Amino acid sequence: MLKEKIRTATKAKAYVENLLNIDVESSIIPEVAVIHCNNAEGAKCWQASLEKAYPLITFHILPLSACVGVHAGEGTLGLSWVCQPELAPYKQQEKELVTQ
Repeated sequence: MLKEKIRTATKAKAYVENLLNIDVESSIIPEVAVIHCNNAEGAKCWQASLEKAYPLITFHILPLSACVGVHAGEGTLGLSWVCQPELAPYKQQEKELVTQ
């Protein structure tokens, strides 16, 4: 579902990173996939940046399927993750311990 149009790669990456940050604040995310369409070098650079920002998350680089790549275009980068909200109460306990 299209939420809004973002025209530049820099703004698009910032937008996706913001979505990740929102989910990191409210749930446990053990792994994130940096997905790409014939842009392994771009994916590696983004992965390095994300690993510095989120040291507790494991990042993997994965290629997009040809089906998606045809529509998204060569050079496409993205992120994919699954939230584990059932572990969110433990995250809240961590926050409480840190702030006390």
